[in-house]
Amino acid sequence: MRLPYIVLATVVTFLVTLDASSIVQATDGKLSSGRSLRIATDTGLEQDEERGIITTIRTAFSKKAKVDAWAKADKSDDFVRKALKMENVADDQLWAMKNYPLYQRFAEKAEAKKINDWLIGDVPTYSAWVKLGLGSYDDIEKVKSTAGFKTYEKFVNQYDDQVLNLLKDYGVAVPVAKATSPTEMNARMDILAAANRGDDYAKQVLGLDKLKGVELTSHTNYRYFKHYKRVVKDLKAGDKKLNRLPTITER
Repeated sequence: MRLPYIVLATVVTFLVTLDASSIVQATDGKLSSGRSLRIATDTGLEQDEERGIITTIRTAFSKKAKVDAWAKADKSDDFVRKALKMENVADDQLWAMKNYPLYQRFAEKAEAKKINDWLIGDVPTYSAWVKLGLGSYDDIEKVKSTAGFKTYEKFVNQYDDQVLNLLKDYGVAVPVAKATSPTEMNARMDILAAANRGDDYAKQVLGLDKLKGVELTSHTNYRYFKHYKRVVKDLKAGDKKLNRLPTITER
């Protein structure tokens, strides 16, 4: 009579054990599912952040490429300001605008292209002076404060580099400055002195390199060489700002 009870007890124990095992497995499944969901969510957020960063970078590159294309196409300053929504902003307030870095990039690219085009086209320094709107200036202090003069200075330095390289490598004669203005010529002598080009080169630029004595001192360009020498002297004395050029009466 004991056997049925023993069998019954065994069956009950088995069922209880089986049920407990099922509960544990179910619980583990829920925990595992929760962890998977959290991992999936975290991964999704990271992917969204990565996509956002990539989009930002792509947009920035796209804007820069557009600005570079404008400079290459010789778009006007007015065109670019309007495109960047800066057309009604005063010059001294441009820096505060959101698109100012793009405008500044355009200005730098456009200036570099302009200078390079002039160098390739063998544009004389005085022609560059006029193209930059500096031809009407007699007051050197005013002209030096303009953006055009800064471009002129960069052009002259690169122009002289090119001329000196041609002279050194191929013996090409230094072009003599002609059809210029006193203001432009003195400005050029300023730049020559600051760049430490040397007396010989200054004389070549002025067409004085083969002259001596009275023939030299009576030449119309000798006054510019005298100015050049004064600037060199000032530089050696420590006056490196070169904010002053002689007035009309001093020339």
